[in-house]
Amino acid sequence: MLWISILAIIVAAASAIVGYLVFRSQVDPEVIVYLKLDEQRSSFILLVIENIGKGAAANVRFIPSKPLPAWAFGISEDKADPFQSMTEGAIVTGIPFLEPGGKRIFTWGQFGGLKKHLGDGVSVTVGYEHRHLGWPFALKKNGTFPLELNSFAGGDIADLNWDKQAANHLKEIAASLKEALKLVKRLLPAQQ
Repeated sequence: MLWISILAIIVAAASAIVGYLVFRSQVDPEVIVYLKLDEQRSSFILLVIENIGKGAAANVRFIPSKPLPAWAFGISEDKADPFQSMTEGAIVTGIPFLEPGGKRIFTWGQFGGLKKHLGDGVSVTVGYEHRHLGWPFALKKNGTFPLELNSFAGGDIADLNWDKQAANHLKEIAASLKEALKLVKRLLPAQQ
């Protein structure tokens, strides 16, 4: 009988822990930092800060493992802009309040420029606070995110801006139609 009581206590404790973890996943923020290829402008890499959690994050702050460039343009390392340290923006100033699903997106540079200034990459530690209703104090949370560059090497930097491509094709069609209209006017006899 004692073993059954002990087993019941273990099951109840495990159930309480699982319930608490499910509750926390529904109310906690989760702020992440990552790199993404810009689909509208070929060859540009974006720095993205996003709250993927279901709660609001407050006093979001960032600590990079090494100085970050403000802009790092250049398709190849030998053609990269000189290093200029980041002096403004969310990584430097932090974010006072980041709502659930909130994002900050920055055009950071191109592969060659970022590779020249960061090597294989950099890691950014993110710290933030959040409050549950009724809690007398803020809970603190942090995480470290590697911003690696090697996975972008040799990738497809084709122009994926379909709106721009469609507009260019429409311009070509309009120019062709103008030429065809001129030809038709020349071939038709002049009306008196």
